[in-house]
Amino acid sequence: MWPKKAPEDEIAENFIIPEEIGGETADVEAVSLIEAFLFTRKYRPALGGVSVGHIKITAGPLGCFCSCMEPKEPILILSNNHVLANSNRGKIGDPILQPGPYDGGINPRDRIATLLDFVPIDFTGKPNLVGFFPVEST
Repeated sequence: MWPKKAPEDEIAENFIIPEEIGGETADVEAVSLIEAFLFTRKYRPALGGVSVGHIKITAGPLGCFCSCMEPKEPILILSNNHVLANSNRGKIGDPILQPGPYDGGINPRDRIATLLDFVPIDFTGKPNLVGFFPVEST
């Protein structure tokens, strides 16, 4: 059975979508299951967007590859705190799997990295910001 769109009088006011947003018509359409995890298998070499995850989470996307000047590391992976650092519960040195555990990743067979560092999430309601600084040209 397909899901049905709920009548507006059964929806909390703060969840009602306006009929127009930015000059465009807006509406809610009931759909069946949406599969968001397209890149869930093991990829070697791994690519941005594939499934990764801290050993104690489900899975999330590998954001990108990057490097670090201090400590000098040749290649690092970057993603969200909840993906690689288990929402602040991760410990430095914890295994990172590709694919992530939800998608079948098993330690140590699928370990792609170990947690080097992370920016903690502030759950008090303050903005969570991570600074990016341009590389100075020489």
